[in-house]
Amino acid sequence: MIERIVDHENYLVRLPANPKSEDAILFLHGFPSNKGVKNLDVALYARDELNRDVFIVHYKGLGESVGDFLYTTAIRETIDLVEWLVQKKGYKKIQLVGHSFGGLVAVNCAIAHPDLIGSILLISPFCHMVTTEPLYRWFTEDVRTESPEIFRDRPKQEVKADVDQVLAKHLPLDLAPDVSEQIKIAILQSKGDNVTPASTTKQFAARLKRAPVYEELDQDHGFAQDRMEFSRAINRLLADLTHE
Repeated sequence: MIERIVDHENYLVRLPANPKSEDAILFLHGFPSNKGVKNLDVALYARDELNRDVFIVHYKGLGESVGDFLYTTAIRETIDLVEWLVQKKGYKKIQLVGHSFGGLVAVNCAIAHPDLIGSILLISPFCHMVTTEPLYRWFTEDVRTESPEIFRDRPKQEVKADVDQVLAKHLPLDLAPDVSEQIKIAILQSKGDNVTPASTTKQFAARLKRAPVYEELDQDHGFAQDRMEFSRAINRLLADLTHE
């Protein structure tokens, strides 16, 4: 059973647990993920195995949500969503699972609401980028060709300015020292990742006040080779974070 919740500004997919859990798990997918299932399979597995309420958010303008996408909007509205889940829906803590760009979003949520976040599982998180990298060109220009429906008629300079704001204020590598040591963190990194390389992820981990659990899987950035291996690793790390 999948319950769609639309009374928040973001589009949400909730996978109900029975009974309702005190804490909730929020899956934050990468970018653009507009042609994928946004880790619905691993979220379902987590719900069934851990008996926890699980939510997947579709950032505004992606997936089944409505509106116009911007990177900073996705960050800001997810921060608001964490607050909404606790204050309006009654969960005590939120456990974040962030893949790639979702990892960047998760770290920003932890900075904004350290009292509301119980733990974070980062999956090959997007931690750093500079304007000279091909990845920067992809985020600002190439994605417009590959997925024109995302930005539609939005001016190129507006998208570039939005990415530049992410680089200036929201990169996890820069924010790592400010993440509360009360928040438990685990990292699941794909080996040989050429999108979010392990070397950068390890730099981020070294800057955290609280040393994270760090593991690697011999998979690609999308963890497409063995989804069951991926799901089992996620559940094991989530369980460890909860019961540490």
